Amino acid sequence: MPTANSTNKPRATMPMGMVPVDPKKFRVETVVRKPQPLGNGRPSPVTKSANSRQGSGTSTPARGLNGNKVAPRRPSPAPVSHLKRKDATSSARSSASKRSSPAVRTPTTPLFDDDDSDSTDEDIATKKRKLEGTTNLDTTRIIYLDEAFKGDVDPTLEIVQAGDIAHEGAVEKKSAHYTNFFTTEIEDGVALDHFVNLRYPSSYQTEKYHLVAPKEHDDFKPMDEMIRVITTAANYYLDGSDAKYIADEASGLVLQLRRAIKKDNLSGFHDLINRYNTFLEKRIRDGSITKVLSARNSPLPLPWVEQLLNQTYSRTVSLHVQSLRQYENGTDNVYGELLPRFISNIFRETRLTSSQVFVDLGSGVGNVVLQAALEIGCESWGCEMMPNACDLATLQHKEFVSRCKLWGLKAGPVHLENGDFLANIPTLSALKRADVVLVNNQAFTPALNDKLIMHFLDLKEGCKIVSLKSFVPRGHKIQSWNIDSPVNVLKDRELRYFSDSVSWTDAPGTYHIAIKDKRALEEFIKRGRDSGELSNM
Repeated sequence: MPTANSTNKPRATMPMGMVPVDPKKFRVETVVRKPQPLGNGRPSPVTKSANSRQGSGTSTPARGLNGNKVAPRRPSPAPVSHLKRKDATSSARSSASKRSSPAVRTPTTPLFDDDDSDSTDEDIATKKRKLEGTTNLDTTRIIYLDEAFKGDVDPTLEIVQAGDIAHEGAVEKKSAHYTNFFTTEIEDGVALDHFVNLRYPSSYQTEKYHLVAPKEHDDFKPMDEMIRVITTAANYYLDGSDAKYIADEASGLVLQLRRAIKKDNLSGFHDLINRYNTFLEKRIRDGSITKVLSARNSPLPLPWVEQLLNQTYSRTVSLHVQSLRQYENGTDNVYGELLPRFISNIFRETRLTSSQVFVDLGSGVGNVVLQAALEIGCESWGCEMMPNACDLATLQHKEFVSRCKLWGLKAGPVHLENGDFLANIPTLSALKRADVVLVNNQAFTPALNDKLIMHFLDLKEGCKIVSLKSFVPRGHKIQSWNIDSPVNVLKDRELRYFSDSVSWTDAPGTYHIAIKDKRALEEFIKRGRDSGELSNM
């Protein structure tokens, strides 16, 4: 394996684990080769001269953040944080930036890996089409925020900087939870900074990143996130040769960044980030990015959505996640999340569009409400009564609004209400206009489910109710003795969700979509009147 001081000069060596043998006397042995470490294995940072490093051509490309698909809540093959020293990270395999919360969402991994060196513009376009899909396209929605690409826009946004999460978080915990990712370099007698500013695909400000690695596997990983930000920009904001310049698997900037990471090349990493920032700024000014966005339809591809939502979550909810564990089993206030891929499937099954209204009853920290507003672009409502969850939902919403601007995206209007959704006036008013209602009633008591059913009578015809437990008893039939039951206006069907869809279990399960449909009840009443059985109705 090449080292920092290795050269390309060939030399004759015996294969590892083999010894010279007499050709007339030999035996065959199976030798197990120990895997070589991905990092340089140094026990602690040292200072080196910038002139001592070698060019990128002398090192094997890094395979961390390789873009291979990773199932949610499963370990990543080799995130960036695992390319460095053992003392910089936990020895246990970590997932690709798991949330430190009761509900774990795996951020999107890079969508272009470096396994194939023959990538072309057509290859990239094909991959994009596969990732984005073509179902339920909403061509009426304009997904980009026009003001985000104006030259005279005030670039300042109130966001939680990535650099502050690691930098201030370590001080707050009074322990060294993070360590410098790169070895310090000296150029012209001055130590290079371990911070960089990263541009987003809009005219708004850059974001400051601290080039550090967490010692705990579930802490925020700024290096991983930077690679995902750059890859997301290439996948969804650029096209043709522009996308290839960033994402090409043989020579793109992402590959070069991985090489700089693998080679512990701090100054090289700085140079590449500056090249990326300059390139993206030119594409913002010449209108290339808005041209690409103008051709895109809704819903937004899930990897794109997850990138923004995970950034928002890691800067708000993850910092206060302990407060969400303060709930009481056996009550209606048990916290759990439906994960983004499951929610995206629900949007597809219900055919939710940007012109419709979505309501989440028991919205927790607002994850699903924000996802609906971003992915679909619809008017999105949520109501939650747990104080801690409400506080975090407010923080998320504030960061979400700024993050959408930073990414140049126009989300649908978001309304987050605090209180009992059975009594909250704005929520009850929104329910009457709702096209899709989500109720995560997995832990609701029977009494609360019964109260909810009564409110479904006020829903408009055709409204879809998504729940984990059915509101319609199995085998239910309209009869003369139950003709006043509110479930008679619901037409229910059961569907299955796959593993890693909910926060409380990895197992697959079932959910239900009920449609408000009075036709069966009206037909039953008509037949009863005609036969005289329901003469009083």
